[in-house]
Amino acid sequence: MLLPGAMKTYHWLALTAPPEAQILFKSCTETKNPAQLWVQGSDQAIELLGRIPFQGLAIVGTRFPERRSLNHVESCLRELSQRASPVVISGMARGIDTHAHSCALRLGLPTIAVLGGSINDPYPRETYPVRKKILESNGLVISETPLNEKPHRGRFIQRNRLIAAWSQAVWVVQAHGKSGALGTASWARKMGRDLYVTPCFPGDPTFAGNDFLFKSQDGPFAAIDGQVFDRTWEKSWERVSGKKFFFDPSREQLRAEKEQQDDSKILLQKISEGDACMTQEDHQKPKASGPTIETLLNWGIESGLTPDRMIRAIQLLSEQRQIFESNGRLLKNPAPSE
Repeated sequence: MLLPGAMKTYHWLALTAPPEAQILFKSCTETKNPAQLWVQGSDQAIELLGRIPFQGLAIVGTRFPERRSLNHVESCLRELSQRASPVVISGMARGIDTHAHSCALRLGLPTIAVLGGSINDPYPRETYPVRKKILESNGLVISETPLNEKPHRGRFIQRNRLIAAWSQAVWVVQAHGKSGALGTASWARKMGRDLYVTPCFPGDPTFAGNDFLFKSQDGPFAAIDGQVFDRTWEKSWERVSGKKFFFDPSREQLRAEKEQQDDSKILLQKISEGDACMTQEDHQKPKASGPTIETLLNWGIESGLTPDRMIRAIQLLSEQRQIFESNGRLLKNPAPSE
């Protein structure tokens, strides 16, 4: 049964839950259904259950993210919030998870935290203030772990399937080679959910999980900005409202291509500064100087360019052989081949 109550009440749900909560169990038919769930939140927040999985956007990633990844999450969510109203779902872990919840709260988007531990356990303590704000903002906190059970790794791995099941799409923002976010991505594919992954520079160890997902047989969508999620929200919008979504794929592709070309011109000029008279052989000498990728990314952020726009511009210039890498630095090719 579903017990009424305020934010401090734990609603206990089982397979015989009322209709508004049945979706929590029916969404997991591709895997093991939770035997029972504990849900924390106001009576008004319970209405969020009627919006998942069709309006759920799972945002997951490493506990130790780069600043550029945090900025990218906020930028994309802000852009998406102007076009749709997703329910942001994540795992309340430190790093990307907590940041996704916090961004949703700042933007006025509903958010649901799916815990790996017990719902009456404040673990991890550093994220508890965000959990409190979620409840105060009519969000939900959900767990299948029995009350008073101590956290352990197996529960967090099982939790990932619920995050994927209750979402229309899963976005892996930044993942290391052994990140738990890769497990969530795997569940997303098994369940037929849309999978988005932040693009990365090939070989970047801090994005090894992203690189792995892009090299897989069934590649994900590249999460370059908030508009790419339109392909998912077009489906959910039409299903909920019966109306067509305002999304023109051809127009969006032209916009993205022009943006990439413009960014590439700006980036090439930046790389060229101070190196115009040096040949490729000169650049390969120990005394050669040129901006590192990190330096360029930091400059891009200061100039208002998102990290992913910078990486797309670098990729285009590399494909056109207008730049090359030497000793960790990017340099202009004095004689690019056609």
